[in-house]
Amino acid sequence: MDYYGRIAQDDPLAFAEFNGGVRALLNFVEDEWGTPREKGRAMRLADVIERLDRAWLFGESIEASIELDAPGAVRLTTAHSSKGLEFDLVYLLDAEDDVWHRSRPSAGVFAPNVFIGNERDDDDVRRLLFVAVTRAKSYLEVYRAGGNTLRELSESIATAEMPESVVDLACALATSWEDSYALDTPELQARLAPNLPPRSLSVSALNAFVDYHEDSPNYCAFPNKYVLRLPQKPEVFFEFGTQVHAYFENYVNHVIKAGDMTLDELNEQYREAIANLDFAEDDIAAYLHRFDRIVKHFDAWARPRLSGRLATEVKLNALAGDNVPLFGVCDLLVIDDETRTVRVIDYKTGFSYPTGKPTRSYERQLQFYRLLIESSAEFAGYRVLSCEDWYVEPERSDEQPRMHEPVVAAVSDEDIEYLTTLMNAAWHCIVRGDFNISQFSASIQKAQAESELAAMKRPSKKAREEALQIAFEDWLIKRDEVCE
Repeated sequence: MDYYGRIAQDDPLAFAEFNGGVRALLNFVEDEWGTPREKGRAMRLADVIERLDRAWLFGESIEASIELDAPGAVRLTTAHSSKGLEFDLVYLLDAEDDVWHRSRPSAGVFAPNVFIGNERDDDDVRRLLFVAVTRAKSYLEVYRAGGNTLRELSESIATAEMPESVVDLACALATSWEDSYALDTPELQARLAPNLPPRSLSVSALNAFVDYHEDSPNYCAFPNKYVLRLPQKPEVFFEFGTQVHAYFENYVNHVIKAGDMTLDELNEQYREAIANLDFAEDDIAAYLHRFDRIVKHFDAWARPRLSGRLATEVKLNALAGDNVPLFGVCDLLVIDDETRTVRVIDYKTGFSYPTGKPTRSYERQLQFYRLLIESSAEFAGYRVLSCEDWYVEPERSDEQPRMHEPVVAAVSDEDIEYLTTLMNAAWHCIVRGDFNISQFSASIQKAQAESELAAMKRPSKKAREEALQIAFEDWLIKRDEVCE
């Protein structure tokens, strides 16, 4: 302990890096190994060594994120994520009643200055607001862009309007930041450079780069989420989806394969986990009802479809194309070692069962999984037979709800060839830190797409989105060929 004490005193940064690295290793092992409740015993040093050896063997990276304050630094965070933190000065943005009390039923019935809300929701808002304002040790500044100040703060703070010298304030408020945001200055590039390139490319990251949004033509989602890592607002449906995926992982491993847990025991464990999520009571009740409907119908529907060697939450790394480092986590693989074939199963929550032609983003996801698996060391010589989406929630009807049939897709060699070309183009841009896509608006590819759409009789919104998406992908590929 004296040794570590000297390091902490002589080189605080090195000590912080050491602690952050050890914590990252332990977090990784805990996620891989499981919980003491599942294993029936505490984790031992031998378990840590065994999991780290496997990570090294399969080339899996373990990311250590160390948050250190730098002089003049500003931390951007959500109220939820700020729990346990303290700062000398806190800026609370969007302190408007309509923003924090979104679910109040009075909207459209009472005047905006009449505060009538849902008491059940108001308690949750007050608790979260208390967390936000008490993060400030010395100073708290509260900002709102319009509307009424938060009712809880209206009598406690002094209000000062922004001076008229702020140019085009009304225009700025009416324009989302994505519409005018472009990473095209040396200052912004310098901010990104230390974090480029990322260690690997996932299908979500690829889609964030190549998906085109006509309403935000200069906006590329990739750097915000995967380089700058801007905080995301907690959403109950995301947290619910995470719990459902964990439920299915344990369903396969413990109910189907090991048989060391009954279905009722598993159901109760995850009912409790969902009930303890930090969201409004009404939301939790609604999602508990959805969970109950899933577990009532899923087992009888799924068991006949689960034959062969089953592998859950399979983490894979691979190199493909121009040595692009791929990474992905497969919800479930059904493996036939005799024929050396694999079925890929992806769980989907929600009620958006697809009809008609799938989106290019969806098709790209299936193609990515086949490329990742067949390029990985673990499945060398195996062939992906199909990629299946399992929509795990029954139809909304409570009278005779039925489960949907899996959406099964086969990925051709031509699909993989095109995906590899597109992936190479995206990765080359990412490595260069080139996220400025504004030139597409004046490109030949977009002009041709617009001309073809103009020749159509009242093209649908979906047809327009697909035509512009194809044009954008073609522009990315052609631009990459010029850069090479």
